Amino acid sequence: MPATRRLASCLCLSLLPLTALADPATVAELRAAGATALNSGQVRQLLPKAEVVSMAETGMERRWVNLDDGSFVARASNPRLPKAPAQSGAGTWSIDDRGAYCVNIDWFTRKEAWCQFVFSLGDRHYISVSQVNPEARVAAIQVNR
Repeated sequence: MPATRRLASCLCLSLLPLTALADPATVAELRAAGATALNSGQVRQLLPKAEVVSMAETGMERRWVNLDDGSFVARASNPRLPKAPAQSGAGTWSIDDRGAYCVNIDWFTRKEAWCQFVFSLGDRHYISVSQVNPEARVAAIQVNR
């Protein structure tokens, strides 16, 4: 690779936000960074009345507010496609007896349902289907109180 191309590649990488480079991808990476899995009580304190924002693998940004009655209305839009229509769906949320955060959303074209454990790393939060499997994927979520 010519030196100018290597320099251009390095410059482009240096322009990426640090969070894009630093976000852990697995439970092992998350734990190595010092994250802790939240217990049931901590999850029950964090999530009621909180606005939750997550990014789907498709690039859709999803957001909702966990209401006291266990319901919410989710809205999804794709920041990379600002002219694409936003979607919405009625949803429910709960915390199961293991302390996992469970979400069900009835989107117009499909249903979404999952239960995932919540991790905390500083002021950031992550979810994963496992607390112990080191290879389990993690996803960042934003929790606004």
